[in-house]
Amino acid sequence: MLAVACALLLPANVTPALAQGTVSGGGCAVPGCTINDNTVNSADIQDGTITGADVATGTITSTNIQDATITGADILNGTILGADIGAATITAANIANATITGANIATGTVTTGNILNGTILGADIATGTVTSANITDASITGADIATGTVTSANIQNATIVSADIATGGVASTNILDATITNADIANATITGAKIAAGTVTSGNILDATITNADIANATITGAKIAAGTVTSGNILDGTIASADIATGGVT
Repeated sequence: MLAVACALLLPANVTPALAQGTVSGGGCAVPGCTINDNTVNSADIQDGTITGADVATGTITSTNIQDATITGADILNGTILGADIGAATITAANIANATITGANIATGTVTTGNILNGTILGADIATGTVTSANITDASITGADIATGTVTSANIQNATIVSADIATGGVASTNILDATITNADIANATITGAKIAAGTVTSGNILDATITNADIANATITGAKIAAGTVTSGNILDGTIASADIATGGVT
C-alpha cells in the first residue's frame, strides 16, 4: 500500500477528510500531501517506468542486479580494471587477435610450450645471447655458419682431416717450413722441376741407384772418379789416346 502524509490547513471547526498517513492508491492529488519514507514497493511502481535519472548515484549494488544480466553494452568503455576480473577467468576467446604486446607479458613467463615451432626469427634473438648451452649438440650445419667466420680459434686442435680440405686448397704458405717429410710425399711424384738447382747431395741419393741415363754427357771429370776404380770394362774401346797415357805409364 502507498502511504501518504497530508498537511491540510482547515478551519478549526472542520474535521479533516484525510488523516495523515491514511491515503492509499496511485497517488495523492491533494495539495500538501507527501509519500511516507520507505513505503513505496515494487507493486506500487509501473513496470518500465524507472529511468536512470530516478536512481541516486552510487546506490545500485550487486544484490540489486540479476545474475548474468550485465552485457558489454551496459559497461562504459575503459572502466573495467584488473581488480574487477576474477583470477584465471580470461581465455583466448576473450582476447582479440594481435592485441597482446610485449608490455602485457610478465618478464620470464613465456616458455617453449607457449611458442609455435619454427616461428622464432633472428630478429627475435638479442645479439650475443645464444650460448653453447642453448644449442642442441650436433645440430649446427654449414648452412647455419656465415661464410668466412670460422677461425683457427673455433677449430679444435688435430681435428681437421684430409676430407675437410678442398682439393688444391693447401698452398705453400699454409705449410710450416721444414715440416714435410718423406712419408708425406707420394712415391714417384717429385720431378726434377720441383728440385732447386744444386740442392741434391750424395746424402739424398740412394746408393747404387745412379744410372748412365741419369748422368748428362761430358759432366763426369777425373776429380769425380776415385783413384784406381776405372777398369778396362769402364773404357769404351778405341777411345784411349796418347794424351790419356802418362809418360812412362805403358810398360
